Amino acid sequence: MSCNFLGTTIARTDAKARLSVPAAFRRKLEEVGDQRLVLLPSLTEPAVQAYPMALWLERVAKIAALPQSHPVVRRVKKVQFAMASEVTADSHGRVLLTPELRRHAGIDVADDVAIVGEGEFFELWQAARWQEDADAAVEALRADQDALVELGL
Repeated sequence: MSCNFLGTTIARTDAKARLSVPAAFRRKLEEVGDQRLVLLPSLTEPAVQAYPMALWLERVAKIAALPQSHPVVRRVKKVQFAMASEVTADSHGRVLLTPELRRHAGIDVADDVAIVGEGEFFELWQAARWQEDADAAVEALRADQDALVELGL
């Protein structure tokens, strides 16, 4: 069973760089029986991705099956594995964002953070940056009508 993280919530990191995971997202993790998350830098966005442990382990297996000497595989491992952080929400539903992950996403202490459902995982964005990116995506989709039809969306 996989999680289905939907919607966007804005929350604020506290003075210790902890962030409350939305209750609905924590319930999804409870439903699959493992509340552990792996936080890692997105490879394509200025964001932090939050993978449920089972999904992260699937990703690790896929990466392990690739040629380990390939330069892109090496870079993926250097970025994602080295900066990844395994977390479990505390009794208040908070997870700690490491300085490396905050730097990657441009999130400061006591900053507003958009917690964005992406289906099987969710992302953490500096809130203003997320709004700009979401607005740009909506505009781009208006111009992508032919591709949407081609893809059956």
